[in-house]
Amino acid sequence: MDDLALFGTAPSGPDRQYPASFSDIGQPNPALESAELALVRFTAPCWPQTRPACVSTSLIWLFKHWNFSYLRAQCCPFHAALAVALGTLKAKKKDCCNPLWSPFTGWQCDFCTAMNHENSEHCDLCGSARTVGDQSAELSMTSLKTGSVSLKHCCNRCRGLGCSNM
Repeated sequence: MDDLALFGTAPSGPDRQYPASFSDIGQPNPALESAELALVRFTAPCWPQTRPACVSTSLIWLFKHWNFSYLRAQCCPFHAALAVALGTLKAKKKDCCNPLWSPFTGWQCDFCTAMNHENSEHCDLCGSARTVGDQSAELSMTSLKTGSVSLKHCCNRCRGLGCSNM
């Protein structure tokens, strides 16, 4: 299967790993009650939520960077990579909290919705070129500091959903 084909529709039903109240493009469902929305936080509130298909693809891409040993009893290298990842995540879960942790906030790919470093001209995940319309977080903050944008909507990405820049 072509790697870009993995960016298709997100799972629904019991396999879904995101709040059911959010659509696949990361926008709140209009039927959401404000009390339900208050329970959800975003790691980068000025940007749409990364689609589940992108999260899945980026994990598989990450696995391809590892060389590891596995027992012959395991069915295949892919499921062995999943076991390595799960074991690592289980160990990392015990680490101290890091309230300042953040995904890259330079820009978000229009094609796959992956977050990218501000100096990247192409998406690290799918390779799409950064488009002229991609607004950087730095531009959003500059607009806020210079007063060239309303404080109600500190940037064009948050759409009033509780951006930390407000």
